[in-house]
Amino acid sequence: MAHPRAEINPGDRFGHLVVEEELPREEKWGQKHRMMLLICDCGNKTVKTVHALRVDRVRSCSYQCPYRFADRDRRSNKYA
Repeated sequence: MAHPRAEINPGDRFGHLVVEEELPREEKWGQKHRMMLLICDCGNKTVKTVHALRVDRVRSCSYQCPYRFADRDRRSNKYA
């Protein structure tokens, strides 16, 4: 049984990423995944899967992003 389609629209925010548009499906790991073009608060653009956004796996554009640890509680090493 297929999962219900996630409602993700342009302008939705995931951490420091804002959805710009949905891209054509891309085949990865033997399956076709919904892909989103995102803009980070630092100005970089990145492409992530809808699944990664829904399970809160990504919050910024990359490891070099200055916002990567901005929401992290330094004492517990967890995101606020």
